[in-house]
Amino acid sequence: MKLYILLIMFCSNLFCSENTAKALSELNYNQRYILVKTFYDSKEFVKTKNERLLLTAIAWKESNFGEKLESKTNDFGVFQINLKSFNSRFGEQLKSNNLDKYAKNMLRNNHKVGMMAAVAELNFWKQKYPKDLDKVIASYNDGSDITQVGKDYATDIKERIAVLDSYLKTISSNNLKTTQKI
Repeated sequence: MKLYILLIMFCSNLFCSENTAKALSELNYNQRYILVKTFYDSKEFVKTKNERLLLTAIAWKESNFGEKLESKTNDFGVFQINLKSFNSRFGEQLKSNNLDKYAKNMLRNNHKVGMMAAVAELNFWKQKYPKDLDKVIASYNDGSDITQVGKDYATDIKERIAVLDSYLKTISSNNLKTTQKI
């Protein structure tokens, strides 16, 4: 029985990975541009390749590389930053510069602002869970009350990281053309 369950889990993971990889092959030019831009521009904010892959996977999961920039739950931009979390991390800086009324637009339209907010959010959870990346990723989605949805989110993000790592080796940012300016 255990072998049967393990076999089903392996096959379903293999099927998911194939579907995930197939989704990357179907990206339009703008989505590929966001993918590459996220991966390479994140060098400014994080140190390791794995952290850059994590940010890129989040951009993919949250907005399908910029295709969905606003959610019903008050999340905005490529990284779907929750406005309440954003204001708790950056609210004082925004208010002191009289920019708080522009927060939604900044998250929707400024890739670097969204990336900085995503990094700040991940760093917040890394401080809380310094040795548990799964909880850090789950908390990016769930906040402090991690549910099965958050655990599934973390599993999905880690799968996307593996697929992205492989995909990024096969493409060149020089071959990407886009009409979208970020």
